[in-house]
Amino acid sequence: MTNYEFGKLLLTDKAPTLVQRENVIRNNLTDWRFEGGYMRVHKVAVTSPGEFYACVSYPFRSNTMQTYVAGTIQCRRNKDGYWLKFDCFLATASVPFTLTGCPREIFDAGNAMGMMTKVNEDWYQACLQTQLIRDKEQALKKGAVFKLQAGAPSRVLGGERATFAVVQSKSKALYISPGSRSTIQGGIDDLMEHYDPVDASTVPEFLEQSSYTEVGELLFDLSGTAPALKGRLAKGVKAKLLAKVRKERDRALVASYEAANLVNPFTTGAWLS
Repeated sequence: MTNYEFGKLLLTDKAPTLVQRENVIRNNLTDWRFEGGYMRVHKVAVTSPGEFYACVSYPFRSNTMQTYVAGTIQCRRNKDGYWLKFDCFLATASVPFTLTGCPREIFDAGNAMGMMTKVNEDWYQACLQTQLIRDKEQALKKGAVFKLQAGAPSRVLGGERATFAVVQSKSKALYISPGSRSTIQGGIDDLMEHYDPVDASTVPEFLEQSSYTEVGELLFDLSGTAPALKGRLAKGVKAKLLAKVRKERDRALVASYEAANLVNPFTTGAWLS
């Protein structure tokens, strides 16, 4: 059977925590008999009070197969504590479409085992898509920079594609075409579907524009065959803070130089003696 259920009574005055639920799953999935033996549990993640995922393996003929379990958790008050009921679905077969939130850490655990794997491909791909959406939602912060995916459709501004975007709010983004030096404000639907977040550590802030070109909050090097994102101009309070930090740094460098060169031989002629 590719589905399994079990229950557990926890003698506690408060609703079981995610950690307590994880421990119950880890201890009870090993009672699930499948193919030629019992499940072995390698990692469990309870993603919400009502949902969990696990990386498991089971004996199959003379080999060990690795796969995953997706499941739901029901919790109800009992006079002695809380009763937990778990419905589990093995990913070797079809899994309910509502259980596609398997976190990356579970898949990473499975990949690291190096075993033969049996996983329903539709479910696996649905989970990967959910992970991408979750990553983008977490990156949707004001000022976050996104870049157009290779081959994805985009808005065309001034004859050039809008290859970058900056989040302005939870519902708005500024789409940027560095090639035509044009911008347009729009919703985030295109952003979620066709753009990927850019690592913030690769978008430094500058006090001066220097030789770069500013287009829609971002600085680009337009001297090559394709526009290259270089960073952004610091403005307002942040610009003042950066200027203050740079001034203090320069002052410290000058002070340390002067302290190490109390007598400069190149200005006193001492180097001739």
